[in-house]
Amino acid sequence: MKTFRNAQLDHIAYPLGGLGAGMFCLDGNGSLGAFSLRHKPQLKNNPTVFSAIHIEGIPNGTRVLEAPVPKHAYFDIENAGNGLAGTHYGLPRFESGTFSSRFPFAKLVLKDKSLPLIVTLNAWSPFIPNDEDSSSLPFASLEYTFTNPSDHLIHLNYSFNAFNPVKLNDDSGVEKIVNGLHFYQNPSKTKPYDEAHFSVSSLEPSHVDAAWFRGSWFDPLTMLWKNFCEGKIIDKIHEEGLASPGGSIVIPFTLNPKETKTIKILMSWYVPHSEVRTGEAITPYDE
Repeated sequence: MKTFRNAQLDHIAYPLGGLGAGMFCLDGNGSLGAFSLRHKPQLKNNPTVFSAIHIEGIPNGTRVLEAPVPKHAYFDIENAGNGLAGTHYGLPRFESGTFSSRFPFAKLVLKDKSLPLIVTLNAWSPFIPNDEDSSSLPFASLEYTFTNPSDHLIHLNYSFNAFNPVKLNDDSGVEKIVNGLHFYQNPSKTKPYDEAHFSVSSLEPSHVDAAWFRGSWFDPLTMLWKNFCEGKIIDKIHEEGLASPGGSIVIPFTLNPKETKTIKILMSWYVPHSEVRTGEAITPYDE
């Protein structure tokens, strides 16, 4: 199994999702992108979806669970000179990472000399030879393993954070489910193929914030990161009619010296209709 590091990470995009069921990519640095859930490739569809860790009592101990952002991510993008609103590229990350894979598994190891923590991400999709139904499920898993190499007990908060990855217009939102979030885009009479659903959940008891700060520019991300850096844990849902721009799952835990813990994040999606057509134009879904 070959291991990739440094600049090599910039050129990796590992697909996650059942065969023929839509997909998104785990990039070499640990970021998620190329969300192609609508029955067609959307390789530049990169909604802000990321995991982070907060270590209590450690200066600058809050990091996105990714290695440094590759240069092409912020140069090969429209309106890059306007501050890249809608991205999380300016948030602090781990110092380095190494990537390896053996289908259907991908592995990323993150390290930072300033933190008493080693993080291993194992990502995978369903794949069972001779079982095409199970192998084509619209599902992917991210498993973050945290190891405390120090001689001291540490207290941590893990978070999964996402702006709505299926949003097309304002008739969309996010709602709280058991230990997780359900993101949705509603259909319209003229565009029934707009309908889409994306769920994220944990196997751990979780705090769920489905009521992010509603603002513009960098406001939601700024408030999210401020609260997370301060160790605040929020359980909240918006009042009816007030759609949140995104949502977070937070899991607090402790690690004794040399102890290891794995947090599993499960993702699935449902996009029932496609706008992709060939041949004579027809009204969508005419019988």
